[in-house]
Amino acid sequence: MTTASASAASLLKVLCWRYLKVKPDFALMKSCEEFDAALLIGDRCLVERSLDRWPHVTDLSGLWMERTGLPMTFAVFAHRPRGAGLRKSGGVDRELAEAATALRKSRDWGLRNLETVVDAVELPPRLSRTSAIEYLKSIDYSLGAEHRKGLELFFSLVRELGISTPPDRIEEVEL
Repeated sequence: MTTASASAASLLKVLCWRYLKVKPDFALMKSCEEFDAALLIGDRCLVERSLDRWPHVTDLSGLWMERTGLPMTFAVFAHRPRGAGLRKSGGVDRELAEAATALRKSRDWGLRNLETVVDAVELPPRLSRTSAIEYLKSIDYSLGAEHRKGLELFFSLVRELGISTPPDRIEEVEL
């Protein structure tokens, strides 16, 4: 089990325990060679996939969609309430609105310029520029009504199964 993504680790547990009805022994891994199965994310996943060392590869978000009919959201812009001053007359305070605007602009620019984004980073060995671009194109960067339902179900199951304590509610800032 990787520590690189708490949401991916929690999703793997939810899928195993609730939907696949299996209870594997989870352990933190330093090297995936020491295990029969591994949770891999990001660059490491893409590199391992290119090495073709794993005869069975399962996309967790795809399995979540197959089992629940809802998309999985792995990352959101999250903040903790700072007290009564966070919300002003039904709107979001200026600082939070500015952060949301900057994130939206960054997302939109990145999606229009995927080649430039990929060219700006050093890719891991064995990960081609084309694979990196295709991977980034495959990600759903939206947070619509179905995504919200998926998050609410995920949070509910994580809480019910005692995996962690997710937020009680989701308040959305339009990005």
